[in-house]
This record gives sequence, structure tokens and C-alpha cells, in this order.
Amino acid sequence: MLIAVTRPIDTRLSADGDDAVTVNLARETVGLAEVNATPAPRWCGPSGLLTGVDLLRPPSPPDRLTTLVGDSGASVPVFYLDPVIAAAGALLGTFPVFPGEHTPCMQFHGLVEGPAVVGAVLAIGIPEDRRGEAAVFMETVITDRKPSAAALPAGPLGTSDLADRAEQAAWSVLVVGVQGGRRYREIYVGAAAVPVLPGWKGTGMVAVPYLRLPVAAVPVPAEMMLEMPLPEWLALVR
Repeated sequence: MLIAVTRPIDTRLSADGDDAVTVNLARETVGLAEVNATPAPRWCGPSGLLTGVDLLRPPSPPDRLTTLVGDSGASVPVFYLDPVIAAAGALLGTFPVFPGEHTPCMQFHGLVEGPAVVGAVLAIGIPEDRRGEAAVFMETVITDRKPSAAALPAGPLGTSDLADRAEQAAWSVLVVGVQGGRRYREIYVGAAAVPVLPGWKGTGMVAVPYLRLPVAAVPVPAEMMLEMPLPEWLALVR
């Protein structure tokens, strides 16, 4: 289950410029504010399932951002991360993590004071051999300072606005694969960013918690969960 998120805060609300306040508010937006996040690696092994990819998939195929051609000449489709984010939000929104729980979580963040643009990029590489190799997560945090408020974008940015950064993250997946002798059948990428006004502080964060589903979240035999799209699952658990 995977989430990329950003959130700005007025620096006056952060005592003595304490960055921990802004980081915690960013974690709050992904449902992890009161969770003890135990550092976890960037790999999801064959026994792990990815929301929006392996289970709780969207009813229709995801939109494609681009197609990359690696050194081997093989074409690797790159899809938008939207179905992964939607499935993660639905799962955490229906079965939130208990406050104070210890949860393995890959988490990276960056802080910047305005005027700036703050955001995050996440790419997920799905290996060709899903039963024998791990999926990989590659992240980038955006902390771009601007000369003045006039240079800031008018509002939040999405993956389409940050297509170059998203494609760079996708390429990093292929590079990791070459170094480790792995090939990826598809890549999912997402990016988001928001303007940070002067006098404000922004946090860009990528959070990838590893969760064990509660019994109530599996309303059908486990093998059927792999075939059940997200809307059908929501109808059964809500």
C-alpha cells in the first residue's frame, strides 16, 4: 500500500522552527500521524501484495504515461500511480492503522521554506518474475526554492505537470534492474507538488507502509481477493 503526499504549514505554528511539526502534519494526511513507523527497505518481496496492482485493482486499466526502452531493447510501459493511491486511500480510510501501532514503513521526506515548490515522486517497478523477485520503490522529494512568490505556480501540480520528474523516477527503476540483473514488466509512477508561500514551510513525503490486513478486510476467500476490483471490495466491507 503506497502513498505520496505533500502539505504546507505556516511557520508561525512551528515553535522555534521545529521541523518535526511539519513532518508530523504531512504524515497525518496519509493516516500515519500517530503510528510508530519502523524503517523498512524499498523492496516488496513475492509474498507481499501491492494495493492497486495485485489486489484492490481499478475496474479499468490504468492510464499510460509513456513507454521506456531499456538497454536490452525491451519496451516497459509506465502507468500513472493513481489506482495505487486510490486503493491505498480506500484501505486506510476503511481500516485505519491503530494509534501507537508499530508499522514497518519506507518513508522519505524533505522540508523547504517558501517561496518554493514542495512535492514528492514515487515509482514502483513490477518485476517480470513476480514470484521470484521483489518489486522496487524509487522516490524523489521535490524542494525547489523560488526567487519570489510571483514565480510560484497558481495551485497544486499533478503527475502530468511533473511528467519529466516522473519519467526520471521510472528510468531509475530500470537502472536498478540492470545493476541487479532484474527485468521489469511495468512501472507505476506518481508525482504531486504544491506551492509554498513566503512565511510558510512545506513537506514533501513518500510513505510506503507494510500492512497485514485485518480479518474484516478479507470478506471473501483470500484467492478471490486477487480477482476482486476495488469497487466490489468496498461494497462488501462498508
